[in-house]
Amino acid sequence: MDKRYAQMSPAEQVERRREVLSHIQARPELSVDQVVSLLRGELRFTLSEYSRLTGVSARVIQDIEPVSYTHLRAHETEAD
Repeated sequence: MDKRYAQMSPAEQVERRREVLSHIQARPELSVDQVVSLLRGELRFTLSEYSRLTGVSARVIQDIEPVSYTHLRAHETEAD
């Protein structure tokens, strides 16, 4: 679990997963990238945890997740 957040007990984790799953099931219009971002963010997984759990490489997950314009500009500024 991402260390930026307080640890949840196993029971809290299960409840949170149920809530997120219900949220996704109630919104079939969500795109794959929206679901990936929602799962990773709401369940507070690090990229490596999410990769390990899904069996999908971290690079592929990064390529699926949308990136904000601000995030892209930050990298562009870093490179200059």
